[in-house]
Amino acid sequence: MRWVNQRRSPLTWLRVLAGLALLVVGGRLAVPALVSAHAVLVRSIPEADAELPQPPLTIDLWFSEALEAGFNHVRLITSTGQAIALGPVTLDPADPAHLTVTVPPLEPGIYTAAWQNLSRVDGHEWVGSFPFTVLNPDGSRPTGARLAPETPRRGDWPSPGETLARWLGLLGGMLLGGGAIFWLVVVPAAPHDELPKLARHLVLRAVWLATLAVVVSVGLQLLLQADRLGGPEQLPDLVLATRTGALALIRATLALVGLLMMLSLPQPRPLHDPEWCFFIQLLIGSVALILLSLLTITQSGRAWLLATAVVSGLSLILAVLARRQEAGGIERRVWLTLLLLAMVLLLTFSLGSHAGAVPGSAWAMLVDYLHLLAAATWVGGLILLAGLVWRANGLASAHGQLLPLVRRFSYLAGLAVLGLAVTGLFSSLVQLPAPADLVGTPYGRVLLLKLLLVGLALLVAWLNNRLVHRRSQPLNQPDGVRRFQRLVAAEAGLSLAILVSVAILVQTTAPRGLSLAAQEFPANLPFNQVNQVDDLNIHLQVSPGQVGRNTFIVHLYHDDNSAIGQVQLVRLFFDYQDADLGRASAELQASSQDNIFNTVGAYINQSGRWTLSVYVRRRGRDDILTDYSLDVPSPGRSATSTNPWQNPIPTLPTQVVIVGGLVALGAVPLVWGRRFKRP
Repeated sequence: MRWVNQRRSPLTWLRVLAGLALLVVGGRLAVPALVSAHAVLVRSIPEADAELPQPPLTIDLWFSEALEAGFNHVRLITSTGQAIALGPVTLDPADPAHLTVTVPPLEPGIYTAAWQNLSRVDGHEWVGSFPFTVLNPDGSRPTGARLAPETPRRGDWPSPGETLARWLGLLGGMLLGGGAIFWLVVVPAAPHDELPKLARHLVLRAVWLATLAVVVSVGLQLLLQADRLGGPEQLPDLVLATRTGALALIRATLALVGLLMMLSLPQPRPLHDPEWCFFIQLLIGSVALILLSLLTITQSGRAWLLATAVVSGLSLILAVLARRQEAGGIERRVWLTLLLLAMVLLLTFSLGSHAGAVPGSAWAMLVDYLHLLAAATWVGGLILLAGLVWRANGLASAHGQLLPLVRRFSYLAGLAVLGLAVTGLFSSLVQLPAPADLVGTPYGRVLLLKLLLVGLALLVAWLNNRLVHRRSQPLNQPDGVRRFQRLVAAEAGLSLAILVSVAILVQTTAPRGLSLAAQEFPANLPFNQVNQVDDLNIHLQVSPGQVGRNTFIVHLYHDDNSAIGQVQLVRLFFDYQDADLGRASAELQASSQDNIFNTVGAYINQSGRWTLSVYVRRRGRDDILTDYSLDVPSPGRSATSTNPWQNPIPTLPTQVVIVGGLVALGAVPLVWGRRFKRP
């Protein structure tokens, strides 16, 4: 009896662990995410090749995506190659795609600003540079050679290591999801027959391989990225302080918890020994719980000893309870749980995809996720079918059972390919703003390669389908099985090649991201003006000079660079000239650089004419008040999407997109109802 002695079965505790994993994952994924693809530079202040009559006191950079805090760097280099010490790089809390760095007083000359950033969603780092010139006091250009702008260190293509890491992750996710669907939907419900037993052992081994692939993928991805960001010492911050690290931990945790669930079922050799299962459950349970603990640790870095103690205690309880298997009736529930975990695992790929970088990102990511589910059904099931046909070739008793199974997978694969076609077309229209991008960009060329491989795979699938549905039923004969075996192996090999192209594609800058950088934005140039009162020069800079949040910097100096005396107070007053809004004020704080004072805030809340007044109090000197006139333009377009549910394909009317989606959904029950009945 199930509740004898009031002791819970190990499966119950495994369900608890799976539920805990999904709860933590759900909490992480429910947080609204700022979307991005590769973080290309959209605009900057100063602009590239700008010639400035006054030196800038800040450098402002806007990118096509939100950035991670703490992993962004800006360097300023003179024409002789000398690096200039800058202030800290700050990320605008109101606009996570906006970086600001303070600049010390610059002499006339030619400078190069070089930057490096880290995407908050897809986790890709990107680098670039641009020059600007500070003119001589008489307005002439200074002499000196201009440094050639740096090219992105990553290049247009991901490295072989990055491609391998993403390919392993995709392959693992496809095998987990496709394996569960293959067992639940395709394999006949006759566990004592020869072919279902063979299929069961094959899928269980695939779960092990898939889990290993996902874990290796996560480790390789994080190690390679930490190395690019500065070395292995960056790994803890990358794992615990970034969204990329959180998604990677979630992926590994889900795979391990799925494998832990599968260990509640009888295993094929050499894992059939209960003692082996006990130690393996102990090991995997410990690792999974450690990852769950890491996901709950805040960025303040809570005590690792406490997390280790909690994990060890829970692992011990799990190991003791896992020593007994629950009798019967659990198989289907375990496979359904694995399918649920695999679906969430695949969702982590969509949340870190190019789909998050476009207007209407919620729709784009949803379609990308459906594309992954359809791909898992086709690719994962196809790999398992190829292995099953290969193993069944030597079993004469399995030949008669093979034909119904293959036909069922054929119908399921046809439905999956229909979904792939619809969602793939949608995603292509989202990421390719113009038809010329298909051949004129690296992303488009990789997409063409992927489409070519898909076309070849579909051709082989068509040949397989003809073989399967012949009236002569060649799969009941050894020669027919061998021919089908070769065709399925070719189709599975092409599917693995397709995954390689996908691994490259998702790490290549999409044309939609590049189009953001090519947009013409309204000129929000920084305000720079120097007023001289008595012997004191008062340089006011407002950056970027827009409605909303700005950085206000005041630099006080003498023409001969002599001491200006002790500054007791610097205050800024704001008066709007186009309406009576009253006077606002802000007290500026001294920076780490002498005689430079700054503050940040949304004191300019309307476009139009403003008068800014700087008040300076010095010990033993007369107070100074000087005025500046500032014209603030109307707010312009933003590089990032503010509405994730808008139409992600601006070239098509919303009504066309909706009707197309409804037609595609309507085709699903027709195909399913006519063709798909479980034997």
